[in-house]
Amino acid sequence: MYARYTGRNRHPELLLLLPGIALLLITIVLPSISALLLSFQKYTLGSQPAFIGLENYSWVLADPSFWNAVGRTILFTAVMVGGEITLGLAFALLMAKGFPLQRLWVSLLIAPLAVSEVVAIIVWKYMFAPNFGVINYVIASLGMVPPEWFVSKVHAFIAICVIDIWLNTPFLFTILYPAIISIAPELFEAARIDGASGVRVFTRITLPLIKPILLTVSTFRVIFVLRLFTPIWLFAGGGPGEATKVLSIYLFEHGFSYYQFGRGSAVAWILLIITMLVASPQIRAMYRTMFLGGDA
Repeated sequence: MYARYTGRNRHPELLLLLPGIALLLITIVLPSISALLLSFQKYTLGSQPAFIGLENYSWVLADPSFWNAVGRTILFTAVMVGGEITLGLAFALLMAKGFPLQRLWVSLLIAPLAVSEVVAIIVWKYMFAPNFGVINYVIASLGMVPPEWFVSKVHAFIAICVIDIWLNTPFLFTILYPAIISIAPELFEAARIDGASGVRVFTRITLPLIKPILLTVSTFRVIFVLRLFTPIWLFAGGGPGEATKVLSIYLFEHGFSYYQFGRGSAVAWILLIITMLVASPQIRAMYRTMFLGGDA
């Protein structure tokens, strides 16, 4: 009887996974399958769904506005992720050296994490305002012509990048800073005794040891920025013109402004495929570094 009981409950811990699996099925798998089926249909507000095969995909892929949105999305991703990694790593290295009032400086660096994203973007939008914004006031005080943040395509792009980098650099700092200070001090002492320069210490000791963590956070940020919506929509709404219309806004317009649900679902799946293609090299490098012990 005891043997039968233990046989039936050989892995009771697997039962603990059932709530998580059920949650994933309800919130991710089933909606994704529903969107996939919808992408093969013509479905607009007030009409019945009708199967049209790959017509939605062919229409999207033939739309020049779609490819422009793809280019903008990749450009935003490169600038934002590059800026966040550079600043996050620089602040982490700087704080790792130790300063008076260390806790105060670290608290100030991670303060943006405590601010609501929507609130922060609205505050930044007022700061960039042409007539009463503090940013243009400072620029004008220096004797320069204030940029037209909401009219110029380049300036709108710069403003959105600044906002997103300000919002998300603290996230990278909170991950990289503990990783750097956890490196054994003996390694740095041995390098200094051998006469290694600061650059050589960073490239030969610090960077290899934090590479798995750096790859992990950069992969997450690439995935998130490829789907970026809130800062761009609240600040510029995809404008001026289509200057900041990225794939997420292109999807939103077709699905929720034009009520072309089938076409919007097709864009969503194309965005998923693009995200997988862009992020897959980082994921492979992360896997090799963390589990195979090889170079990325």
